[in-house]
Amino acid sequence: MRRALVAAIVVLACAVAQAEELWVINNGVLNKEALTPQATEIAKNYVGCGGHTHINRYYCYPWFMGWPNRARFTTAKSALGDCEFRVMFFCVPRRQHWRNPNITITDRGRLCFWKPGSRIILSTRGAAFPLKGFNKKTE
Repeated sequence: MRRALVAAIVVLACAVAQAEELWVINNGVLNKEALTPQATEIAKNYVGCGGHTHINRYYCYPWFMGWPNRARFTTAKSALGDCEFRVMFFCVPRRQHWRNPNITITDRGRLCFWKPGSRIILSTRGAAFPLKGFNKKTE
């Protein structure tokens, strides 16, 4: 039986004028309207963020519909001001490192996830309005 990558992700962003919640996955539901069209595309040789909902979790497999699943969640709009992130993330053991999911907050940075128990990184390389980057241990 193939083991699944499970990602239940909530990204909270504080706008300049008022707090706004920008969620990518909440209660297992993928918010396609919050993502760029490229993030959810089904191309001829890969899938963007393919998966399905089961018991309030979004399962995003390394392979989906017979194609490699890139699992690159990219928000369609930027987040202004300070941001707070709440992420619950589970990953398949021995998943190839280049196929690990990440979440890009447009113009601000990219949250990178690795193997279970490893650090979470906020990379701001190439971001127009970068957040303060970090490299933190997981709980």
